[in-house]
Amino acid sequence: MTMTVYDQWLITSLEDRGEEEVKTISIYEMDKEDWQQPLIDYLEYEKLPTVLTHKTEVQRRASHFLCCKRNLHRCSFLSF
Repeated sequence: MTMTVYDQWLITSLEDRGEEEVKTISIYEMDKEDWQQPLIDYLEYEKLPTVLTHKTEVQRRASHFLCCKRNLHRCSFLSF
């Protein structure tokens, strides 16, 4: 399922108080998985990818992060 969200804003210029208008459009791609999602899935639900190389990479990288309320926090040697 692909969901695209469009935001439209109408911004008026405040510098010269004229009638100049600027239109902006923001487009967000919702179906794309970012790099954090496999780490969050592993840390919260112990769910690993099916591909063996991805499994080991997620396990290795997850050891450097904490997951709190679906947000990743990087752990360093000095932070603990």
